[in-house]
Amino acid sequence: MRILFFVFLYILVFHLGIKTSVCSNQTTIDSLENVLKTTEGGELIPLLGKLSRAYFSVDLNKSLNYAGKSLELSEKTGDDDLIAISNLYIADVYFEMSRFQPAIEFYEKALDYFYEQKTSDNKIYIYTKLGHSEKMLGNLNNALFYYQKPLNLYLAENNNKIAEAYNNIGIILKLQGHFSEAFNYHQKALNASNLAFDQYEIANTLNYIGSLYWSNSQYDSSLYYYDKSLEICRELTDTISEANVLTNIGTVYKDIGEFKKALDYNLKALDLRTSIGNRKYIANSYNTIGSIYLANNDYDNALDFYMSSLKIRENINDVLGVAQTQNNIALVYKTLNNDQESLNYLQKSLSNYYNIGNKSLIASSINQIGSIYKKLNRYDLALENYLKALKIHQELDDQDKIASLLNNIGIIYDDIKNFQKALELYSNALEIKRKLGNKKEISYSLHIIGNTYLNLKNYTEALANFNESLVLRTEVGDKVSIANSFKSIGNTYLELGEYDKSITNLKEAYRIRDEIGDIKGVGEILNDIGNYYLRINMPDIALDYFERTLILCQKTNDQYLIGLSLRKIGIIQLEKGFVDAGINNIKRSLQTGQNIDNLELIKNAYFELYNYYNKVGNKDYALENYLNYSIVKDSINAKLNSQRITEIQMNFELEKSYSEISRIENEVSELTAENKIRSIELKKQKNVRNLLLIIALISLFSGIMIFTQFLSKRKTNILLQEKIKEADQSNKLLKESEDNLKILNATKDKFFSIIAHDLRNPFNALHGLTYHLLKNYNDFDSNEIKQSLELIYGSADDLLELLENLLHWSRTQRGKMLFTPREINISDVINKIFNLLSMNAKKKEINLINEIDEKKTIYADNDMITAIFRNLISNAIKFSHTNSFIRISSKNFSEYTEFSVMDNGVGISPENIKKLFRIDIHHSTSGTSEEQGSGLGLILCREFVEKHNGRIWVESEINKGSTFKFTISTKI
Repeated sequence: MRILFFVFLYILVFHLGIKTSVCSNQTTIDSLENVLKTTEGGELIPLLGKLSRAYFSVDLNKSLNYAGKSLELSEKTGDDDLIAISNLYIADVYFEMSRFQPAIEFYEKALDYFYEQKTSDNKIYIYTKLGHSEKMLGNLNNALFYYQKPLNLYLAENNNKIAEAYNNIGIILKLQGHFSEAFNYHQKALNASNLAFDQYEIANTLNYIGSLYWSNSQYDSSLYYYDKSLEICRELTDTISEANVLTNIGTVYKDIGEFKKALDYNLKALDLRTSIGNRKYIANSYNTIGSIYLANNDYDNALDFYMSSLKIRENINDVLGVAQTQNNIALVYKTLNNDQESLNYLQKSLSNYYNIGNKSLIASSINQIGSIYKKLNRYDLALENYLKALKIHQELDDQDKIASLLNNIGIIYDDIKNFQKALELYSNALEIKRKLGNKKEISYSLHIIGNTYLNLKNYTEALANFNESLVLRTEVGDKVSIANSFKSIGNTYLELGEYDKSITNLKEAYRIRDEIGDIKGVGEILNDIGNYYLRINMPDIALDYFERTLILCQKTNDQYLIGLSLRKIGIIQLEKGFVDAGINNIKRSLQTGQNIDNLELIKNAYFELYNYYNKVGNKDYALENYLNYSIVKDSINAKLNSQRITEIQMNFELEKSYSEISRIENEVSELTAENKIRSIELKKQKNVRNLLLIIALISLFSGIMIFTQFLSKRKTNILLQEKIKEADQSNKLLKESEDNLKILNATKDKFFSIIAHDLRNPFNALHGLTYHLLKNYNDFDSNEIKQSLELIYGSADDLLELLENLLHWSRTQRGKMLFTPREINISDVINKIFNLLSMNAKKKEINLINEIDEKKTIYADNDMITAIFRNLISNAIKFSHTNSFIRISSKNFSEYTEFSVMDNGVGISPENIKKLFRIDIHHSTSGTSEEQGSGLGLILCREFVEKHNGRIWVESEINKGSTFKFTISTKI
């Protein structure tokens, strides 16, 4: 009985500790540690438990240490009572640390002891904590199982504290998407707490109901219940609960775009939590305030608050909190285009979620990683992560998250212009969202469907979806999303030429965004309004809007919109005769595009510069900018080709994913069918057995005959099973063959895209140069014509080199290139190549050095060796700086000769080294004088080296040059 009193006291203190101030926490700790010095025996264990609890808000590691000492002493005494309470101490610390799996283990150990006791308080407490732990791990069905236990105990005892049990079940039902059932349980909790006159539980229940409405985007109802809860909390002077409700109200205002109110409520909550001194709650406030600043595009303040939250959460060892804040910091860096830092924080967050074990949070983190890769146009990696997350959410049957991931995959298809596939995925997501009934989520799906129809120029369908989305968003009261709808509707009317409707909607979008203080959003709308005035031929007004856009974008550091605005400002200035300002702004746009590697900005800037210089008769600058425009345009086309290959791979991965889902569904169906068949078979066997017994009494001979038939049937079944296994194995092999064929086809298509890209560069240059020469022939003098012809010759030379490589490679693939090794003088081969490439080397004043012994011979195929050296030396010239050197050397080994082609040019990054010599990855960059490289030459080198039983590799450092090395075996 003594220890049961301590357990009851511990649980009471644990609950009251959540509702009372801990400003004097350090005083309590000091006092307890002084008492500890003079306490001995069994009395030590409850004291250690109190110390463990006192350290909860100060240092969880020390808290765990004291709980561990309690268990150690308990086990020495052999007292089951003491061991049970010590297990409970440890479980509570692990729970506070977000280490829910070990918490469950220690709660279950404590439960083993308390299970047989007649009193229910301890069992209710442990069952509830087990439910909390399973909920935090995302195991909602397990949580529901444990929460049902206290409810049953309360009902059996007619206990008026039952409200907490009802509320816990309501929370799980909410998380499972069962809104009506959740509301019913919270209503039961409210009735029970009213009957018990329990004001604390009434306030809690009202808060839960508010959160239930919030989760369904019913913000007015949510605020109503939060306000009721807040009123009671203040009457009770329940500071912690008051802070929690203030935070929830702030979240509602953040979600509807009223950021000032959101910030006010959360700053009040922070003040209350600071007065209490609980560091965990303070960190929660910092994290929430950071999210408000992030939603309002104030990234500096968002990052400051997130970092403050992270520091506290790391210090108190709050693993879950750390993971959440790391995820939020990643979102800031993603918005700031610091994608590598964003990925770093997401990986840290994911690692912590794995340690916690919550599958839903793991999937959400993987989804975020996918969004970074999508932003980087790495659609293959984006899809890979989206599918991983999708599989987890399917296992959890989380329909809301499944729909969101279908939308994300659809956005990838939107980006690569496969709008029909995107619409298919969006429609599937919308169907799920409609079943769930969340208006905010439904409106989002409708909006992105509208965007896709806008891209398809199906303006009627676009408007229908935008307007339906706007109606729902207006009902919800989400101002940020309402502004987005007006913006999209305005731009759609602009495309339709309905200018009055266009400007009306755009100005309404501007009004809302300005009202809520969304600076970034205001900048976007100002740009759209500028486009409107440009379309209706009012350039002076358009110029004013673009200049206002530029000012705002410089504040938010929106580099893309800065580049866009600068180009439009420059074009209008040129048309108005402000040449210096106009050219300067277009060049600034070009520089911005180069800084953020945006090919569209770069291409359009070059084209506008070409237009201007061609118009004023400056042929040199016009030619230079047209060539640059052609090169960038070609890169964009190559990127589109690459995206088509990615699309093939994506379709393949999606097909595999859908096949996996179908396979799982089929397995479930088959198992169900098998169970039915087995049930029928069991009944059948029972009837047969009874029949055999009757027949056996009549005639033993008949029994023997039936038994013989049974054996024959079993043998037939065995043979049939073997046939089925053989068929399954054949199907498996066929599926593997099909998968391999798809991969080979994708690789083949990828190689064709490489060929198309490499052929396109010189052909585009030839086309651009000849077009320019033809158009301006009468204006050129003889020197300018000679200069153009030299450029044309250079492009033709590049084309010839590429075609030679392509011919060689084609012959090797078809087995038409004979391998005829013989003894050759390698120095002579090098000298011939030097003579062939001397003109290219002289242009860049590159010194070609042959250090190979004049008498050095090897046994090899002359044509292949010549092709290897020609490609490597040609590449070295392309990527070497002016006034440099290229050195060819060799080393003799017992079984092979090693050759080196060394330059001191630009070098190659470790990441790009991995892409060389591979047919499935296209890696091609421009030389130091903008010479066009080809990915095919190195592929050919590898093929020819391997024909000689050798290997090829590169050693390189950025800005220090490269050394390509290969070996030729002496044993061919």
